[in-house]
Formats: sequence, structure tokens, C-alpha cells
Amino acid sequence: MGVWQRGRRARGRTIDVVRRLTCTTVAALALSLAAGAGGAAAQDAPYADWNAGYAGFPSGVARSAAEDCVDGSRACIDATIDEMYRRFHTVIPRCDHNAVFSLTYIRVTEQIRRLVDAGFYSDRVWIGHLDRIFARIYFVAYDNWATGRRALVPPAWRIAFDTARSRSVSGIGNLLLSMNGHINRDFAFVLYHAGLADRGGRSRKPEHDAYNAKLRELYRPVLTELSHRFDETIDDYDAPGTEVDDDTIFQILVGWREAAWRNAERLAAARSDGERRTIAADIEEQARFQAETIRVNTAYRPGEGPAARDARCLRFGGQDPSWSSRSPSPALRGVARPVLPRRGGLRMRRGGAVAVTVRCPATASDGCTGTLVLRAARRRIATHPFRLRAGARRTYRVRLTRPARALLRRRGSLLVRVATRSVATGGPVTWTTRTTTLRRPRHHR
Repeated sequence: MGVWQRGRRARGRTIDVVRRLTCTTVAALALSLAAGAGGAAAQDAPYADWNAGYAGFPSGVARSAAEDCVDGSRACIDATIDEMYRRFHTVIPRCDHNAVFSLTYIRVTEQIRRLVDAGFYSDRVWIGHLDRIFARIYFVAYDNWATGRRALVPPAWRIAFDTARSRSVSGIGNLLLSMNGHINRDFAFVLYHAGLADRGGRSRKPEHDAYNAKLRELYRPVLTELSHRFDETIDDYDAPGTEVDDDTIFQILVGWREAAWRNAERLAAARSDGERRTIAADIEEQARFQAETIRVNTAYRPGEGPAARDARCLRFGGQDPSWSSRSPSPALRGVARPVLPRRGGLRMRRGGAVAVTVRCPATASDGCTGTLVLRAARRRIATHPFRLRAGARRTYRVRLTRPARALLRRRGSLLVRVATRSVATGGPVTWTTRTTTLRRPRHHR
């Protein structure tokens, strides 16, 4: 069989898989929401880790204001993205099938950060808190699974992680299994804990629904990147001449997000911890049933296997185990980078702001885009995005919180890092690191 025929066969296989998923998954979702899930399925270890009390969320990890990002700081989302890149490159093995979702989650969180900067969310404190605990619950599930603490891993995530390790389903199967654990399982608990209404008692549902349109904008670019880097069959379901298209498969995700919100409402409306635990068990069973449905419908058939996708990953974009946020990626060495001027590049201003001047070299044909990271006493105290055209120079006012200003006055020195990110390699790349001594302005003395 020639290469063209094999590719055509693979595309036909993926289209058939999604046709069945479009019918069976949506039908299963509707049935489980309407009638509730049945008895718990047999598992290798019972799962009883979910805590109806707020203090234990997620998965028994101790809570703190810093860990849960309750101050609305943009640095919280930046730190979450940094951790996602670290895990993608150094925790998940190179070309492991779990990497498909890991990269997807990075792209979604990067979009959330852009929407926060653009003012899309009316309450940045709420979205920052939700974003942080949403990521933490995924991190904890993966870490527990990777270290053998299977009883602490929700059933839907066990199936997703185990299936990725066994390399038994296609790329779209790995993606949908993890999205199922993320949305059908985790999201209801995260929404419930973050809060379904604002301080004025108004529901956050309109904002939740409005994000569907933004997610739709991200959907095609992400699938294209996943198809290029990991498995070329991931986005083949929308081949010409079929009734399955982007909108058809995307509506599955929209339905899952709607179900998550409704399940969060059920948790919030529970009259006791006992009732809330019963609802939680129902959510777990719904997600487990969905996972089994996806696993069966995306499994490789006899004679098929992951060899082609694994070879593609190694060639076009697996993780970089030597990745470090402190050194430029080999793929980007020699690329023009933004710099801090040697003199007058850093000034303290009234009102709690630091003025940082950045220059983009004229040789940067695409301009310079990245993030200013300010650190004092080994702590990140502020971040600020920048975008400059080639040859441009601009001074940014980076506002500091009151504790950050106090720390800065005590230390008297500030580390300013100019960081840029590359879609091609994924990781944050630090181009310039420089320590500048600040003198206290007169109005602070």
C-alpha cells in the first residue's frame, strides 16, 4: 500500500471515529444528565479523595493565598504558565501521549492571559483564582498517577493517563480523554469552589458562556499545531465531503462546559455535605462513563498503531528535556532580542510604579514581543507584557503592590528580566538578565 493510500485510510479512520463519538458521546452526556449515573464501576482502587469542605481542595493539598492566587495579580497566571511549560518539557516524557493535552492546556491558558489583559473578564481576581486551582487539580492528579498513588487519582483521569501510557488510542482520543477529565470531571468542582456568582449576587454564567466564542477562535489553530507536532490525523475529521466539521465536534466541548456549570450548580444547591458528596460521586461516574466511551471509540484497530505519530513527534516538535527558562532555546539563537538600555533604563516613580525602558533592535524583522519580569529578594513582584516594532524604544510603567514596594525599598535592588516566548519551541526564553540598584526616591525617605 502506498503512502497516499495509507494516509487516506488513516483519515477515513479518524472521520469514522468522530462520527461515532459525535453520536455516542453527546447521547451519553444527555442520558447521564437526565437520569444520573448508575452504580460505581469496578476500579483497581476506590476513589474517595474529593473533599466537600473547602479547606481540602484540591485533592488534599494545603491551601494558601499565594498558591490559590486570590489577589488578582497577573503574575499568578504567568507563574501557572511557567509551571505548565516546565511540566510539558521536563515532567512528561518526550513524545509521551499525555503531551497532547499538556500543550493544549498551555495554549488555552495563554489565551486566558490575553483576555485578562484585554479586559474580557469583569473580575480578574475571580478568573485568576479559578485559573490557578483549575491547573493545580490537574497537576495533582498527574503527579499522583505518575508516582503510583492511584487511589488519589479520579477515575476519568486514571483512564486518560493509563490509555496514554499504553499508547492504545489515536491522538484525538488522547485529547478527548483528557478534555473529559478536565471539563466533565474537574470543572464542576472548580467552578463551585471559585463561586458561581459575583459579590453582587449576579450569576457568572453569561461570562462563562461568552468564553465559548473565544474558545472557538482557538480551536482550529490548536488542532493544527497538535496535528503538525504530534499526530497528523488529529484534525482530519473535517475532510471535504463529510458531514462532520469543526462546529459539529466543537459543540461536544460546548455541551461539556454547559454540563460542568449545571453540575456546579447542583453542588452549590446541596443542603448538606452528605448530599454534596452524593452529587460529587455522580459527577465522577458521569466522567468515568464518558472516558470509557471515548476510549472504546478511539482505540486503534488491529493492524493500526502509534508508530507514525511517534515518529512525527520526534521529527516535528516533541518536548525539549533540556529546556530551561534561564537560557535561550537552540532554535532561536541569533534571533534579535529586546534589550534594556545600559543607562537610564530603570527609574522609580511616584504612585508605586517602576519605569522600565525597553528597546527593540532594528534587525528584528518581526518586532519584539514578550514579558518584563521584576524580581526582588528572589521573589517575582510584578510582570508586564511588551510589544515593540523593530527599532522602537518604549518606557513601561509597571505598577507594584504595596508589599512589593516595601520589599523593594528594603532591598534597594531590583532584578529585571526581559523574557520572550516562542510558539515554535513552547518555552519561555530569557534573553536579558540584569541587576540594577535602585536608590530610594526622596518622597520615600
